[in-house]
Order: sequence, then structure tokens, then C-alpha cells
Amino acid sequence: MRGGHFRIFYENLNSKIFKNLIDFSLKKAYKIIVQSESLKKQFDFIVDKEKIEVLANPFDEAFLNIKPRREGNKILFLGLLTYAKGYNDLIKVASEILEEFENIEFIIVGERMERETNVFYNQLTGEKIKEEPFIKLEHPRVKYIGSVYDEDKLRIFEISDIFVLPSYSEGFSLSILEAMVSGLAIITTPVGANRDIIKNYENGILIEPGNLKQLKEAIILLLKNKELRTKISENAKLFAIKNFHPSKIKSDFERIFN
Repeated sequence: MRGGHFRIFYENLNSKIFKNLIDFSLKKAYKIIVQSESLKKQFDFIVDKEKIEVLANPFDEAFLNIKPRREGNKILFLGLLTYAKGYNDLIKVASEILEEFENIEFIIVGERMERETNVFYNQLTGEKIKEEPFIKLEHPRVKYIGSVYDEDKLRIFEISDIFVLPSYSEGFSLSILEAMVSGLAIITTPVGANRDIIKNYENGILIEPGNLKQLKEAIILLLKNKELRTKISENAKLFAIKNFHPSKIKSDFERIFN
């Protein structure tokens, strides 16, 4: 179960037949694998807790070969360009930050979606997210890049300093994990696995989904405070290597199936 909003989806189902089918399928399963400890709660009162196992994402070992070339002024967003990922929130804040700082750059990586097709609720509150149209920020210090892979993706992580993903819902974000092992200072929200892997002001900064004031303050804090930025980035990398190295995830995978 990769997503982080199954419970909200389940409780909002109008079809009794569909809900009964889900109940039947979950009870028939030998094991249910989720990607983080917090995501187990999605299945409270639906299945026995003994059935649920945790298997996190591993990172790609290519990220261990990154050679940072950082100047302290590049802010990276990587994900689908939808309001559910917090893209619109970031763009609103970015326009203000670009006016206040002369040398700051934003790098936006991901594919635009005309409309959200998957996430409709704030995972923390259960409230429906207000859908907003796509916004493109036209500015000489904002660079839009489509999907990137392999060496091209590594190069972007090498030159970036701060990674921002203010999502309203997550499972286990692979882009957060890539940012951690790359040694970026991370700003994100306590949704999905984030609340398990990000320790506030230790290896990342957590803000409330949709809170533009907190988002702006967190970005400015990391831009101005190099000592904190370095501490967070170093701790993030160490945490990722210790907990999400492919060899460890392989061992966890084998344990579950044995």
C-alpha cells in the first residue's frame, strides 16, 4: 500500500459493495506492507495489526557519488506540479522571496498536470483541498525543467541547496529520500512517512500543509543561516544512509517474506 491517504478514501466511500470488497480483500491478505510506521494507522480497526509490515523505499546508490557544487542560493522543488504537492503554495511564496533576495534561484522540476487526479484531501486534517489552476512563475531566476533521470537528476541535486516539498499528502516520498542522501536542507510537511523520517530542525524542517507564512519563514531561515542549513543537510544524509541503504531494505524485504 504505497499511498498515504487510504483511510480518508475508505471512510468517504459511498458504495457499501465497494467497501465490503475492500474489507474482504484486506482480511484475505497474508501481509499488508506499508512504507512507514505512521502509515500503519490507515488500517486501524480494519485488519489485525500483526498483519502489517513496514518496508521503506531504498535510495539509488548513484546518489552516494554526488559531488556538491553549492553556493547557498538555489531552492529545488521536484514533483508533480499540482496543488496537492504544494506547488502552488511554493510559487506564491517564491514570488515574494525573489523580490526580497537578489541572488536567489528557484529550480522547478516535474511535469505539469492540468488537474489533480489522485490527492483531494489534506492528510493531516482530512479536509478537502481547494483545487487551484496551474500557476507558472515567469521570472529570470526561476527555471522550469521537465522530468529528469539518471545523470541529469544527479547534476540538479549537486547544485541545489534547499529542497522544498510542501505536500498535502504523501506515502513515502522518493524525492525527499533523494534530497536527504544528496545532503540538501529539506523543508516539507509532516504527512505520510515524512513524520517518521524528518526530525524537526535536526534533519529537516516541518511546516503545516498550506501554511504560507511558515513556508516563507522556513526558506528565509535556511537561506540566512548557513550553520543550520549545514547541520540539517549533514544529519539528513547520515540518517538516509543508515536507514534506507539498498542493502538494509533488501534485508528487511527478505525478513518479511521469510
